[in-house]
Amino acid sequence: MKSQMRALAILVTLGLFGVILGSAASGATSGQKLFADPDFGMSYDERVAAHAANSDAYRARYQEWVTSITSKGVNARSLPIRDLSMSTLAPSEELGEVVARAAFIARGTVVSIDWLDTGGSITRLTVQRAFKGSISTSVDILMANSLVPADESWTTAAISQLEATPVLFPGDEVFVFLDSKDKATLTPIPWTGMYLVRGESIVATAHNPLATNGEVGDTVARFEVDLERLLRL
Repeated sequence: MKSQMRALAILVTLGLFGVILGSAASGATSGQKLFADPDFGMSYDERVAAHAANSDAYRARYQEWVTSITSKGVNARSLPIRDLSMSTLAPSEELGEVVARAAFIARGTVVSIDWLDTGGSITRLTVQRAFKGSISTSVDILMANSLVPADESWTTAAISQLEATPVLFPGDEVFVFLDSKDKATLTPIPWTGMYLVRGESIVATAHNPLATNGEVGDTVARFEVDLERLLRL
C-alpha cells in the first residue's frame, strides 16, 4: 500500500491526473486508467496558443453546427432545456422598483426566436401595448439562451437557458420589463422582468421572487392597473 501511494504521488508530481478506479468495491488495480495532462511539458506561451487554437476550432464548429440545425427549422418547445445557473441571487425588490428600473415596459406576443451562431438568441415580440418607453409595433430582445449540442455526437440540439431570463417561446403572450444598455440592444431585467399571460391570469417566470411575495397580481386586469398606478408615481 505504501509503495502504491508513493507511486501515485510521483504521478501527480509529473502532472498526470484522472486516476479512475476500475473496481472500487474490490480495490483491484487492473481497471485503473491514466490520462496525461495535455499541457504537460509546454511553456506558458505554448499553452496559451494551444488553448486559443482549441477555442477557435470549437467556435468555428459551433457556428457551422448552429447554421446546420437552424436551416432545418427549430421547434424550440420540443427541445430539452438545461438550466444555466447565475452566480447572483434573485434580488429582493418590489414591483415598483422594477417599473422604475425598466427603460421599456410592454405587453406582446412572441413571434420568433433567432438562434445566433455566436451564442445567445434574439426573441422577437409583436407589441400590443407599450406602458413605458417608445416602442414600435415589434421589438427584438437579446437573450442569453442558446442552442447547444444535446450530446457528444452533435446530432441533436438542446437549449441552454439562463434561469434569470428563461426562454420565451413563439406564441407566448407576455409582459416584459426591458433594460437598455444602448438604444439598439434591449434585454430583459433579470429575475423580475418577464410575466406570462395565461388566459386572464398572470404567471411570473420561474425563480421570480415577486411570484411568492404577493407583489404580482393574479389577473391581467389587476396587473395592468398596478402598472398604471406605479407609472403615475
